[in-house]
Formats: sequence, structure tokens, C-alpha cells
Amino acid sequence: MKLLKMGHQDAATNMGIDEALMRTAVAGEPVLRLYGWKPAAVSIGYFQGLEEEVDLDACHNHGVDVVRRVTGGGAVFHDQELTYSFVSREFDGNILASY
Repeated sequence: MKLLKMGHQDAATNMGIDEALMRTAVAGEPVLRLYGWKPAAVSIGYFQGLEEEVDLDACHNHGVDVVRRVTGGGAVFHDQELTYSFVSREFDGNILASY
């Protein structure tokens, strides 16, 4: 497995890296990426409505980035945390078992 310690990036960069890893990991070994967010950000899931989930004016006024993840899930506020993503081509189709 590859371990990537990426430091802090803006929201668009973080999600771009995750998407690139997801697209390329199918042909390679598993990757665990550790990273942070600077500035703070809200990420929303692929199927969520942006305006229904996020107060865009408040985010703008407080300097909080907003980004959509290529995966599902709910809205998450990211600030002063360690975030991880794990990408692997080995998956049996059961999302709960994958955890």
C-alpha cells in the first residue's frame, strides 16, 4: 500500500487529488492519503443539492470553501482535522463490509 502525506490544500485541490487517485487506483496498489484543509471547507456528496445543504453567503463571508465530492454521503465541515481517503480496487460490493 502507498501512503501519501499531503499536508493542507484548498478544497478543490483536495477533491481533485481524491478523484485522480480513484481513477488511477483501479490499475494499481491501494493508496491511503492523509491531508488537511486550508482554508476551512464544506464538502457535499455527489447527489446532494448545493443550495439545500449549504448557506453559500455565510461560507463566502467567513472564507469557507465549498466543494462537491465525487462520492456520495452527506455534507461535512472540514477545519483543523486530519482527513483520510483510502482507495483500493479490491471491493466485494458491500459498502458496510468494506469498513
